[in-house]
Amino acid sequence: MKSARNMKNRIQNMIVSGITFVTQLLEKELTLSSVKIPELQAIKSAHQKLLAEYVHVLTAASKLPFFMSPIQRVHLETKFGLFLRLVMLALSSANPIRLIILRPIVILAIEMHTKKKLGELEIAYTQLKFLIPSDYPEAEKYLEWLEKARQDCSTLKSTVSSGKIILDAIQFLAVPVITLFAAIYGASSIYDFLAKLVTSSTSSSPFFLVGLALILGIIYIYASVFVKNTFVAKRSILLSTGYPAGASSVYSLENELFKVIGKKKITEFSVDLFISMLNHVAMILFTVFASLEIDKANASSNSSGTYINCFWGFSAIIVINMLSISILPWLSRLRSDEV
Repeated sequence: MKSARNMKNRIQNMIVSGITFVTQLLEKELTLSSVKIPELQAIKSAHQKLLAEYVHVLTAASKLPFFMSPIQRVHLETKFGLFLRLVMLALSSANPIRLIILRPIVILAIEMHTKKKLGELEIAYTQLKFLIPSDYPEAEKYLEWLEKARQDCSTLKSTVSSGKIILDAIQFLAVPVITLFAAIYGASSIYDFLAKLVTSSTSSSPFFLVGLALILGIIYIYASVFVKNTFVAKRSILLSTGYPAGASSVYSLENELFKVIGKKKITEFSVDLFISMLNHVAMILFTVFASLEIDKANASSNSSGTYINCFWGFSAIIVINMLSISILPWLSRLRSDEV
């Protein structure tokens, strides 16, 4: 009886100890750390390096060929030998994917990234001004520099167009094309055009539906490859060695500056891995749908289920491939400094 009571007390003490440990751990995570004012010289140096690299990347990207390859860099890595560098150049020029990677669109992606980070820095510098106490050594000099740094970010951001000319051109060309198709269908608006298109599709022959699905599939494949490889080309440029040769990349300099300021940099959304994941999900849904249709056909004809097992096996392979190509690299990228 006594031993049972002792065992009960031990279990209760273990539970209480476990709850206390978890509570202390949560309190520690939710406790705000003390704010440390960065050294003025350190933040000056990191700020100047990053803004200079932004200008260098934008200038170097403007000199790239109109049709780009995803393996092109602003600089070739100096550690490669001459032969390997020539091979890389040959592959870069002969790569068929370069026909759908356009320099203006890549520059647009770089400009959007630059404007977003400059906006984050403006906010960070403005907030940092309120953390400088009046009795801080050289407080007036520190505040003056923060205001100047904020203005530098604002000035550089105003020089980045973010591809407004390209977007206006796309809008200028897209509106007449859509209006033309709407007029052919006798529609009065885009919504009316889409409604008539859906209505005619549902009442048309299977050949029309297959043709429409094929056209939409080709458009989706082209668009996904275009967007994905444009983002890859942008990352290749931002990950390339900086100026002068051997300097840090844009991502590394951003991480360094935000670390000095004491703020966490907002991570970049991995468009390339997201599109790759969407493609894998589409393939999985297609194989599942096909296997269900074959299962219905087999049930009506009393055939064997060999084909359906093949489809399920293929789906499992796609899932494994999605983990290795999309999900795990995404998690690895989030843990690294390349975001």
